[in-house]
Amino acid sequence: MGWSDEAVVVGVDTSSVVGALVLLTFAVLVALWHVYVVAATFGALAALILYSHISASRRVEALLKALDEGRPLKLTAGVLETYYLHRGRHSRSWARFSPTGEAAQIEPGPYLYVGEADWEYLRAYAFRVEDSCCRGLYVIAVEPSQAHALTGEIAASTPAGDWASARIRPLGPGAAEASIQFYKVKARAARLELEVEVPGERKARIKLAETAEGNVTTTLDLSAGPAKIVIVGSTRLQLRKTFGRELAGLAPGVQYKLRLVLDTPLARDVVEELLVTPTKPQ
Repeated sequence: MGWSDEAVVVGVDTSSVVGALVLLTFAVLVALWHVYVVAATFGALAALILYSHISASRRVEALLKALDEGRPLKLTAGVLETYYLHRGRHSRSWARFSPTGEAAQIEPGPYLYVGEADWEYLRAYAFRVEDSCCRGLYVIAVEPSQAHALTGEIAASTPAGDWASARIRPLGPGAAEASIQFYKVKARAARLELEVEVPGERKARIKLAETAEGNVTTTLDLSAGPAKIVIVGSTRLQLRKTFGRELAGLAPGVQYKLRLVLDTPLARDVVEELLVTPTKPQ
């Protein structure tokens, strides 16, 4: 099986081109309201949009063919970060690629995906394609073996006498066991969360385990499922289906924090926090 059989193509679109051309069309129509100008402008707009779609599709097809045939590609390795806030006309996105040098071939590396209802963030070891056939595309090789894991213990208590302790330990690449011991007096529940802080943007809080009384142990899968190749073509990425969950990979490079929360009625919740650093299981 070639890599093209396992490829997922995301973000290959022409939204920025379309937006710019629509604005250009509007300006021309306002300035020169004439039937021939209208016809010519819309004809040019349609042709440019069609050309852009064809060009993007051909680049992807050329890259998939090269991957499937095992042909060498000119690659630059680095860390790719993308952020997409999808809120209709208030949507915004950005991408950063920090190159580390030339690469002879595509290899898997650390990755992090985190997403909530209206935003998504990706940080991954990636390869920018420099060949003229498919220049500007990025390739990420996602493998479960590259997923990191967390280790940590934390405790919390309330003035009323509620007490809880929690811990998380790795079970393998991307797999972990989260457990809570909870002695209840007045608190409604004890909850273990992982907070992931996206640089300069937002914080996601992912529930790892929760109990209303007594002890609980939960097994977590924080990998991205089966191995796959992800081909990235723009910054407006909707990746939840690709990674299959709201949190995956746990690559280093962002801040991770364990939070043990005691849900206290008629009072502010008691929260204890612990900074943690993901490590790759041996």
